[in-house]
Amino acid sequence: MTPEPSDPTNPDNNVTPLPIHRVRHRDRVTVERIETTPITPEQNRRAVTALAALINEWNNRHDNPEQFRDIAA
Repeated sequence: MTPEPSDPTNPDNNVTPLPIHRVRHRDRVTVERIETTPITPEQNRRAVTALAALINEWNNRHDNPEQFRDIAA
């Protein structure tokens, strides 16, 4: 099978594929140690629930930036 001319995997093609995500340059951070504290199953459940809520909020703001613009101002 012959690849299509617009196929970026075709070596005979002069198309340069665009990156899916922009690479952000950040300062390097070195983690020296990680401290952990034992928690109960209930504390773990609450922590996971809180993290899920934060992730959902971030996703909603990321997907609908216009909706949350007034809140940030």
